[in-house]
Amino acid sequence: MRCADTYYATSRVADLPGAERVPALAWTAETPFDPTARTSGDPLPVVANHGRWIVSCDQCTSAQLASREDARFACVSCGNAYQGGAFRPIAWPVDADAIGAALDDAYRPVALANWAPGESVEQLQAENALLASAEEGRE
Repeated sequence: MRCADTYYATSRVADLPGAERVPALAWTAETPFDPTARTSGDPLPVVANHGRWIVSCDQCTSAQLASREDARFACVSCGNAYQGGAFRPIAWPVDADAIGAALDDAYRPVALANWAPGESVEQLQAENALLASAEEGRE
C-alpha cells in the first residue's frame, strides 16, 4: 500500500516531514502553504483507495496521500481555510498493517484495493477468498 512517505521518498521533498510533502509539491490553495501552522480540529479518517492510503478533505472533498510518519493533513486545494490554515489531525486504523496486507492479496486488483472505517480485516479476507474462487472458476 502506497502512502506519502514511500511515494515521495526519492523526490525533491523527501527531507520534509510526511504531511508537508504533498502540499510542497501540489499546493493550489489561494493562501500560501504554512508548514509551521498549528494542528487543530477533529481527526480525518485515513482510507484505502485503489491501493493508496489517502485522506479526504471534509470541506472541499479534495484528497491526497496520507503520511504514516506525520499524522497531519493540509489540503492542497482549500488550504484548510475553514480551520484558519491549521493542519488537521488524521486517524489511521489501528490495524492498518493487516488491512494493507489483505488489500495486497494476489487476487485483488488495484481497483478493488479499498477500505473504509467500519470494514474489518475479516471482511477483506472473505472478499479475497471470493475473488480467488472467481479466478479459479475462469481457469
